[in-house]
This record gives sequence, C-alpha cells and structure tokens, in this order.
Amino acid sequence: MDVYRCRFVKYPTSAITCLAFSQSTNKGFVSSPNKIHTVRLALGRANGDIEIWNPLGGDWVQEAIFKGGKGRTVEGLAWVEDLAEKDEQGRRIDGPMRLFSIGNSNAVTEWNLSTGLPLRSWIANNSEIWCLAAQPPYNQAYKVTRNDENSNWPQKLVAGFADGSISVLSTNDNDLQFVRVLSRPTKKQARVLSLAFVTRNKLAAGYADSSFRIYDISAGTFIRSVSLGAGPVGGPKNILVWAIKTLPKGEIVTGDSTGGVRIFDRTHYSQLQKIASHDADILTLAVSQDTGAIFSAGMDRRTAKYVKGSGTTAKWIKTDHTTYHQHDVKAMSSFESKSLNVIASGGLDTNLVIAPMREHGKQYQYTMSGLPHQVPFDSASGQRLVVSWWEREINIWQIEKKRKGPNTVKRHHHVAKIVIKGEENITCAVLSQGKSLVVATSAEVKIFKLEEVTQNGKTIFNIITLPPISKSGAKLAKYSHDQRWLALVQHDNSIKILDMLAENSSRKHINLHRTKRPEHADQLSGYQKTITQMTFSYTSKMLVVSDLRGHIDSWVFQEETETPDQPVQEPTKSEEQNDSDSDSDSEESSKFGWIPNPSRCPPLQGDFPIALTFRWASAKTDVQDDSKYNLFVITARHKIQEFNMKTGGLTLWSKRNPHGVMPETFKITKERTKGVFWGPNGWMWLYGASWLFGLNTSVDHDITIKDDSDGKSGNELVPTTKSLKRKFFENTGAGSTKYDDDIHGLVLQQVEEKPKSENGEEEPEDEDVDMLDGFQQNHQEITQAKPTNKNETRNAPKWYMSRQYRDIAGIVPLTLPRSGSSEKDVHFPEVVIIERPIWDLDLPDRFETTYK
Repeated sequence: MDVYRCRFVKYPTSAITCLAFSQSTNKGFVSSPNKIHTVRLALGRANGDIEIWNPLGGDWVQEAIFKGGKGRTVEGLAWVEDLAEKDEQGRRIDGPMRLFSIGNSNAVTEWNLSTGLPLRSWIANNSEIWCLAAQPPYNQAYKVTRNDENSNWPQKLVAGFADGSISVLSTNDNDLQFVRVLSRPTKKQARVLSLAFVTRNKLAAGYADSSFRIYDISAGTFIRSVSLGAGPVGGPKNILVWAIKTLPKGEIVTGDSTGGVRIFDRTHYSQLQKIASHDADILTLAVSQDTGAIFSAGMDRRTAKYVKGSGTTAKWIKTDHTTYHQHDVKAMSSFESKSLNVIASGGLDTNLVIAPMREHGKQYQYTMSGLPHQVPFDSASGQRLVVSWWEREINIWQIEKKRKGPNTVKRHHHVAKIVIKGEENITCAVLSQGKSLVVATSAEVKIFKLEEVTQNGKTIFNIITLPPISKSGAKLAKYSHDQRWLALVQHDNSIKILDMLAENSSRKHINLHRTKRPEHADQLSGYQKTITQMTFSYTSKMLVVSDLRGHIDSWVFQEETETPDQPVQEPTKSEEQNDSDSDSDSEESSKFGWIPNPSRCPPLQGDFPIALTFRWASAKTDVQDDSKYNLFVITARHKIQEFNMKTGGLTLWSKRNPHGVMPETFKITKERTKGVFWGPNGWMWLYGASWLFGLNTSVDHDITIKDDSDGKSGNELVPTTKSLKRKFFENTGAGSTKYDDDIHGLVLQQVEEKPKSENGEEEPEDEDVDMLDGFQQNHQEITQAKPTNKNETRNAPKWYMSRQYRDIAGIVPLTLPRSGSSEKDVHFPEVVIIERPIWDLDLPDRFETTYK
C-alpha cells in the first residue's frame, strides 16, 4: 500500500470556548445512575460550531456537530430539562432536554436537537450577552416550601450583559420568553462576567468591577454586593471575576484576574480564605458536589485542585496542579455519578480533555483531538483529486503519481478554490470522478462542474456553477460508485436520492421512507433519530443509513427487467417524513426502482454505528453473489460486525469472529474510529486521530490475541512489547489508572548488568521492539496474496496496528484495490493520509509561566 503523508491542508481547527453537561450533578443525582444513558456534553467553539459528545461509559463519541456560520461564535451553553409528565399507564416520563447558547450578540438561541438548526431566539434591546446560566431543576435537596409557587415551574435562564444588566427568561410552555430585568445597567457599565446559582432562586453574579452580587430571581430583588478589594499594585485597578461557583454547603468560590481563588461564607458572604495559586487569570472553575473539591484553570495552562482539611476551622489547601493543555484553558464542566466522574476542559489548543474527578491524581487524563470525527475530505480516484472544506471555503488539490527518486519532490498542486456565498457554513461535500462537486449547507445544496484546463504548463480546474439541487439543505451527501445516484440526508432526517445522469430540468427527487418503529419515551428521543452514517454498496444498487439509536435502514434498486429475489413489501410511511417540506418535483421511490429492503438488520442494543462499509467487491462480479452485499458495521463501542443485507442476519465470518476474539490492541483503543477503507484480499483498514488499524477479514481470529510470556504473538505483524502493556481498573470516564511509579515517584532498585557484545555495547532484548521499525519491516507482509490452503490461512497475518501518525484529519484513497492469488494480480491502493498535528496550528502567543 502506497501511503502519501501530507500536511498541506491547513485545516483551521477552532478554540473551545464553553462546555456544558446536560444533567445536573446535585447530590440527588450522584446516587442515581438511571439517567446516565441520556447524559451528553455540549461543546462550543469560536467558529460557531456546537459539538454533542456521548460519554458512553468512557468511550467518548462525537455524535453530532451543529454548524455555525459567518461571523458567529458560541460563548456560552446551558441545558434545560422540561417538567416530567405521566403517560397513560401513570408512569413518569422525564421531560425532554433543551439546549441554549449565546455568542457575542444580544440573542439567546435555542437549538433543535433533532435537526441541529436554531429553533427560536430571544433578542434583547441592550448590549451583547457575556454569560448564561440555567436555574437548577426542582429537587427535594433544595427544600423548597409548599407555598413556593415557583417550585414546580420549568427552569429559568439568566443572561448577563456587557452593560451590567441581568435578565431572567422563562422556558415554560416549550417557549423562550422574557420575565423581568433583575439588574439595571451599572453606573460604570461593569460587565457581568459569570453567573452561578447558590440555591434554586438565589443567584451570584461576578462583575468586572472587583465585586460579585447576590440576587433573588423569584422576587426580582438585590440582596448584597461583595467587594474583592483593589487590584494588585502596578496592575489594573479592577479585578475581573471571571468565574464563580457554589460549594455543596453554600459557600461561594470565585476565580479572578489576579490568579487567586477566594472562598466566601454562605450566610454573611465574608471572605474566608484566599489562595494565590495561578500566575495569570483564572478563567474557569469546577466544583465537586460529592466531595466538595475545587478545580481551577486559566491562562497559565495549569489545572489546580483544592481540598478542605479536617476539623471545623480547617483551611482549604492546594493539593496539586497538572498541565493538561498547551494554551489557555477557557472552560470546564463537571459531571458526577457512580459510573461517570469527570471534568471536561478545553481552550485555545482546540483539544478536549477529560480528567478524573473522584480519582484525580490516580488516573490519567484522556485527551481528544480538536479535529472533527466527520472527516472533511473526499477524493476522486479517476483524476487523483483531493477536496477539503471548512467554514465556507473549499480547496481542491491534485496528487501526482509517485516518481522514481527522492520523496522530497512535491507531488501535490492546488488546482481550485471555491468560496460559498451566504451565511451558512458547509456541512458536507462530495466529489465525483473529477466531473462535479456537490456542496451542502443548512440552507441549500449546490453543484459545481469541474473543467480541466492547462495554463502555462499547469493544470487547473475551471469552476462552473450549476442550478442548486435542493433549496432545503442537507447534512450528509454520498455518490454511488457508478456516479449515477446522489443520496442526501436533510436536517429533518428525510432521505432523498437523485439520478445524476438525468438532465437538470428533468432530474427528480426520490423520497426514501424509513421503517416506522415504536416510539420510546426518552429525554433525547427526537435527537437519537439523527442519521449519522450513510453508504452505497459497490454495485450501487443498495443504500444503507443508520442513526444514533442503532437502527439500520436499507433500500435496493430494482431494474424493471430484474426479478426480485424476495417479495417486495409496500413502502412504509417514514417516521421522520415532513409533509410540509417536500420538493415539488419529488416522486415516490417505487416508480424509480428504489424500494425498502425486505430484510432488516436487528437494532444494536445500547450501541450505534460510527462507520459503515460494504465488503470490497468489484461491481462486475456475478450478480448472484450475495457477499458483495455484506455490510461491516463498526460501532461506538468498537465492535466489528458483518451483516448480510440480503438476509438481515450476521454472516458466517461474523459469527465465527465475535467481539471477544478481536485484537485486544484495537478493543482497548479509546479514540473512536473516524473512517474506513479497503485493501486487497480482504484487508479492512480503520483509523482514528492517532492510529491506523488493519484487519484481515479473509481469515478467522479464533484465538484472542494477547501477549504471551515472550511479549509476542504469532498473529501480530508488529509484536507488542511488555512495556506497552497497561492494566485497566475502575473506569470513571477518563483515562486508565496510573502506575505506582507515576504516583509515588521512582524507587531505587538493584538490577543485573546486561550482557555486552564484543564492541562493548549492550545487546538488546528480544522483547524490546520499536513500533515504528516494526511498521517499516512488516509493511510488506500485509500485502501478501490471499491464502490458498488451510495452513497458509492459519499462519497468515491477521491484524496490524500503527501509531506513527499524529492527529490524522482524514484518509482518502487515490486508487482502488484489486485482489488476486498472486502478487502480479494484486493491486494495492494508494491513499493520502492528511495529518494536522497541534504544533502546526496557528495559535496566538501564550502566557509563559515562571515554572517548569
């Protein structure tokens, strides 16, 4: 396999500005793990994108991205839970979750979780909003009185403005309405920088004038103003209260521009203690509602932990600090339960870090790349073109074939650039075989024709804009392999397919309807219907989609001259179909030959696909061969299953190779799969942000692959050393458990002197194998021909893992594989691995600390 590593795509990852967990972490929830499956983490970025992450028991998955637009940003996020109801049987049904955001404007926006689009907005008449907070949900722990008429009302939102005013908003009746002004603009126009609820009706607000204030939102009254004093000598006069939180017993904690953490009494709001722990501004705080521990982070990149000593007069003590990030830390959010106990943090380095909370110092953090899981790249193997997109910009490169000689010769050439008109960012793009480019936003789907021309000896492409395909936008687009069909998934999860061989004027939109399934009451029931994966078979006669519930739907294309293998069922009405949103030229799918697949795959219980791919087969193979309709499903829990879409059941290979016999190296990899492509002779290649994994699907993995006493396995291409082993203990949602040496430091030990060679150098041990050297030595072994007998099958390499790539943005093929029984018949694919390491990002200058 010819691999072309490139870093010419300057994908501009965006800084993390805010984080928010969907569930509260009050004491009543810490001991109630029944809602864990509905917990989500919302992440806002400076480019206006909102990402939704699923903890999934520590296997963090990026489920969806709500795209931003021109000049937009997200500076604050808040979740609200509607009131619970009862069904016909009298069972309690938790209210749906709602997500709100702010971003350098005077508007509060609610997002439709099902479509990923703005649902409604409230626009203020004054300055821009700087902070947003949601009222805690009603809980017995707050001990509200029976006479409190607001106790059972839905949660309210509180917005703080740049002019010092504070407004209260109501989320009652599935709406967003203004309630009252809690605070008028201050004389000095001091900005409201932070908000936190002390109780359900008592609010603490941090200002830019060296103070914080206490309000009662139910009565709309001001209670008290607390001053932090003057700024440091030689510095700014005012102290900025960037962060404010409340401890379980009611004490108030602030983090300010002096780098100090201050704790205030819950009754008289007098300062109990000040801890100078940071060299620069503290920008964010997190508090454990279980243990009462405090965490702070800011411009000096350190994350510090504080605990209170024993006794009634004990003081707070800073126990440790750790550098998780490489730049300013702008946001933290925590969640606590028996099975999930973590702090999420992010900042200018674009990476999301999940650190342990209860086991802080005993477990490692888990760092996730800032690159999106939905790969923003595509390729056209016929013209050796690679296309990339971000925000409203598209770039196209052409990759030359490998030349003889040094690898330093430049092989890529920038041939085209397109800037999309409008306000919406690009959601997806797909490139045909060098002839057309389809670009989708949330507003419309555009198509461009590519014409290759030569100017001054250089090849460029002229871009011709054609009439839009759809005026309702799309979030997923996919060309069939014969380039005839274009499938679109719109934001309301409706599916359309177009015949691209027809003329523009006669091109019809064919509606494909999903199978209607029973509704299950859930806080995220509408959101979990979101379609995230779509693929065509290599014959271009089957289309498959999957959603976040784990349901898989498929359709087959039946020619008029073909006889269906099974009785064709009438199309069922789509559960996501929107009667009010249909194109005037749409027609029923049955007329054009696209019909629902009579064989249905069983749902993936407690799991969902993150990658779909059909087993590689040439489109010219025998039409009666059903193996070309074998679908590989890679799930969020890294299970690999193969379904025969003609029968709807698992294939024999999948039954012989369950999850338990898959390579342990792949199963324990925390970074989730981003994409998949095929090599010859049944080799399936998967990749994540920092790993590339090959699996031989032409052989059985009948033995669980583990390290033996020699540290090697006969089924491995790259032997795993003992030093790479890691034991996993209690999973709290972050990294693995630390070794004793990492916690307590190194211990002096007496070791035997290693034998030396004749030249006086130490002889290396057999088990010390370098992963990268092994990759280079054994790379040719994976390209061997298909085994011809049982002995060769037993000894054939079964899997391959490489971690020599850092921050893989995407992998796209330039050529397609071809299998064969001899080396001459085998054609290995050529792929482009696009890397975007963090040290190549264009980041602003960071604050340099005095410590190491």
